[in-house]
Amino acid sequence: MIELARAAHVVAHLVVAALTALLIAFAILQTMWAGSEALLYAGLALIILGELLLAVGHAQLRKCGEVRRRPLSTETSKLVDSGVYALIRHPIYEGYILFATGLALVSQHPLALVSAALVSLLTYLEMVKEERKNFEKFGEAYRRYMDSVPRANLALGLYRLLNRRKAGIER
Repeated sequence: MIELARAAHVVAHLVVAALTALLIAFAILQTMWAGSEALLYAGLALIILGELLLAVGHAQLRKCGEVRRRPLSTETSKLVDSGVYALIRHPIYEGYILFATGLALVSQHPLALVSAALVSLLTYLEMVKEERKNFEKFGEAYRRYMDSVPRANLALGLYRLLNRRKAGIER
């Protein structure tokens, strides 16, 4: 059963990678014909923010999560709730969503928007699945973490973090 779950996880990553490759192709081909310069720059900003979340999320897990298997920085034995994980519970997945959305905005092609929506949906479903797994793994500590840190909303996460610090509550 575990091997089947891992295989499904790998297939999901391959689908997201294929859709992302499609988005990159649309972005490259469509940039010359992009209708809105504002959308182009907004897309570039989202791509950069997405890449930052991916990099910082992986680095934070490796630094604080007592990673069991080196190739997968997401396989931790300790709940990580500091750094970017004090803002949102899934910065890596949110990074994928922002990156895909940014590519769609750069491209400004309808098929790129559909691909970005599919990447976002699949990534969101993976977030929900991982939360069940993390609750089983970390128990009540993860429930408290879920109650205080949003799944992927950066603005809400920053607001809550600032309120916790203002109130003197540490995570």
